[in-house]
Amino acid sequence: MEYVVYGKRFGGEHLNIREFITPYTPSVQEALSEVPPGPNIIWQIWDWVCANVKYPPSCDGMQDYHEKISFLSGCPIIKRPVKHSVRTLDFWELPWEVLDPPRYGDCEGSSVVLVSMLRNFLDPQSIYCAIGTYEGKGHAWTMFSDGTEEYILDSTIPRARLVNEDSEKEAESYKCYLKFNDQIVIEERDGWQEFLNSPR
Repeated sequence: MEYVVYGKRFGGEHLNIREFITPYTPSVQEALSEVPPGPNIIWQIWDWVCANVKYPPSCDGMQDYHEKISFLSGCPIIKRPVKHSVRTLDFWELPWEVLDPPRYGDCEGSSVVLVSMLRNFLDPQSIYCAIGTYEGKGHAWTMFSDGTEEYILDSTIPRARLVNEDSEKEAESYKCYLKFNDQIVIEERDGWQEFLNSPR
C-alpha cells in the first residue's frame, strides 16, 4: 500500500512519505563527512544532528510557518514580473533543505536528516522516522532497533541522550502513529491519517 503525505509542501504539493528519506543525496553524504569518528557510528551521527541542526528561531506559533515566493514572468500588458506567494503550516522539509546553511529544521526536518544519514549504515528494518505525539503534542523523532530493543533518538535535544536509559516514564511519553523510511511505512495506531494530515 502506498502512503502519501498530503499538505506538507507548498501549494498542495503531494510527496510520497518515503521521499523524505534520502540516504544517498550529495547533501547527506557531505553531512556524513563532517561527523567525527568514534566507536559508535549511530551515536556519533545522532549527536552531530543534535548539535548542528537547530530549531528555527521564532516563537512557538511560527516555528512551522513557511512562505515561498516566486516571480512569474510578466504578462504582455504589464511587462514586469508578477510576485506570487504560497503560505503553509506544518511544512515538511527534505534533508537537503534542512542541511542547507544555516541548517534549521523542526522535529520532522531533523528526524528525516538523521534517518537519511543512518540509512547509510543500517538496514531499513532497523531505523525509522516516527510521527506521533510527545506528552500529547505533535512530534517527530527517530526509532532505532538493535533486534531486541527499540530506542528513541530525539534529534531536537541539544546532545545525544538515550531516553530509554534515563527514564522509562519519559519513553512512555512518546506515542507513535506511523513510522517510515525510504523503503518501509508501518502504521502503528489507528487514526494516523487524520493525525498526520492535520496542522500540529
